[in-house]
Amino acid sequence: MVLSNTVRANLAWSALHDKVAELRRGAGLVNTPGNDVFESRDASGELGRFDAAVLAMDRSYGDVLKQIDTFSQTLRHVENTMGLAELENTKSCRFWSTC
Repeated sequence: MVLSNTVRANLAWSALHDKVAELRRGAGLVNTPGNDVFESRDASGELGRFDAAVLAMDRSYGDVLKQIDTFSQTLRHVENTMGLAELENTKSCRFWSTC
């Protein structure tokens, strides 16, 4: 039971990490047209790229919020299904490698 709960928590953490990384990439894409306009001199084209990047960023942000909710629910489930002794043992194994 401890192993499956640990795996479940790690998978949830990994999924959340991936969504946050996607959000960071999106922030870079939102920033790029404001810099590129000086080289391209195509303000309307760069504005279009900016608008598209903002829309994608909004979707990614919504996905991250959903993933945080899922992550929180997964952690609550793990905490509720593990006994206190198992939870404490898992913590000590993780931090001190005493298992």
